[in-house]
Amino acid sequence: MLNTKSNVEAAQALSSSNQSRAQSARKERSRQFRKAFFARKPVVFAFGIVVVMVLLALLAPVISPCSPYEQDLNNILAGPSPAHLLGTDGLGRDTLSRIFYGTQVSLSVGLVSTAIAGAIGIALGLIAGYVGGWVDSLIMRVMDAMMSIPLVIMALFLGSVLGKGLGNVMLSIGIVMIPGYARLTRGQVMGVKQLDFVTAAKIGGATKFTNTVKHIFPNSLSPNIVLATMNFGSAILIEASLSFLGMGINPPTASWGAMVSDGYKFLNRDPVLAIVPGIFIMLTVWAFNIVGDALRDALDPRLRGA
Repeated sequence: MLNTKSNVEAAQALSSSNQSRAQSARKERSRQFRKAFFARKPVVFAFGIVVVMVLLALLAPVISPCSPYEQDLNNILAGPSPAHLLGTDGLGRDTLSRIFYGTQVSLSVGLVSTAIAGAIGIALGLIAGYVGGWVDSLIMRVMDAMMSIPLVIMALFLGSVLGKGLGNVMLSIGIVMIPGYARLTRGQVMGVKQLDFVTAAKIGGATKFTNTVKHIFPNSLSPNIVLATMNFGSAILIEASLSFLGMGINPPTASWGAMVSDGYKFLNRDPVLAIVPGIFIMLTVWAFNIVGDALRDALDPRLRGA
């Protein structure tokens, strides 16, 4: 009886010790990640910009001084004033409010198009890398053909086929970014599937689907997270380019690219209309690229401290 009680207490003590060590290890990994991620001062600034942009998108209906669609025909192309801090555009709409609401559009495009590209591209990369053979060759040749065409040109083509509008713009940008995820995932799968734990799972009776989902996919996810962060900024830039060329978001929806295009017509009279949304585009794209680069450094142990 005493031996049984002692064994139970010993097992409980060992379990508690293991949990404590696991918790300490997680805290240490988290600390190392934060240290590597914020190792450079530009990353802190870029991360701050990302946070500010997200807050602007979420709080746009609250902090905007006016409706982005309300026209003040008595104050067309008016300069900065207490009522309109950045003035008004050619239709008398408040510039600052349209910039805030344009943040919602830009971040929505970045999020949805990146999700579309990631979901389809990763799936294709997993299939190509694990199945191999003619399936791999077929998928990769299609991806090579897509990558041979500049992103904006292909997005313009898809936009002309699908038509203008927020949903079609998201879909077009998502499609043109698929090859990057497919090729990256395939490369990761080709390396991971040769490792011992994958072979052991095969011997243990795991099916190809189970092996891919449970063992290969999780080990190829980190590089794709980094790519998604960088593509987030690229998606915003492509959307701005399409809207600038008149192939993007339908008016009167607020869009930074469309604002630059409209403001360009009045550049000599009121440069704020084009310059301010252009600055927002530049800062947002730069910030996401820097954050993606820092995320790569933090997730790859070989680059820490480099």
